[in-house]
Amino acid sequence: SRSRRKPDGIASAPVGTLRYALFAPRAMHRRALTALPFVHVTGAPEAMATLADALGAEPRVALRCETFPQAALAVASGHYAALLPALAARELPARVAAPVEAPGLRALDLRLALVARERSLASAPALAALYAALAKHLKRALAE
Repeated sequence: SRSRRKPDGIASAPVGTLRYALFAPRAMHRRALTALPFVHVTGAPEAMATLADALGAEPRVALRCETFPQAALAVASGHYAALLPALAARELPARVAAPVEAPGLRALDLRLALVARERSLASAPALAALYAALAKHLKRALAE
C-alpha cells in the first residue's frame, strides 16, 4: 500500500482498499498458472511484474489490451486469464470465470480515499452532504 501525507486544506475520507485477483475461465482452472494464456493490460505494468513474482515465472502473454474492462471481456470470452480488480467478480459470469488462488497479490493493494477541498466543503453544505454520502457509498461498494 502506498501512503502519502495529505496536503493542507484537503479533506480525505478513507473509503477502502482496491484489491486484485487472478481470474481465469473455469475450464482452465486445472492448468498450471504459468501455462494459462494471459491478457497483459499495458496500462498496468506494475501489476504484471507483481503477477510474475506471485507465479514465480513470467506469465505467458497471449493478448495485450489497454484497459481492465477490455481484459475482463477477454476473460469472459473463456479463452484468457487476467489480473483484474477483485470487483470484476461482480461483472464476470460466474459460470464462465472465477478467481484463482494466487498468493502474493496483496502487494498490489491500493488504499483509496475520497478527497475534496476543505474550503469548498465548508462553504457549500450541499457539497459537504454529497461528499459524505459518496464516501459512505464507496466504502460500502468496496467492502462487498
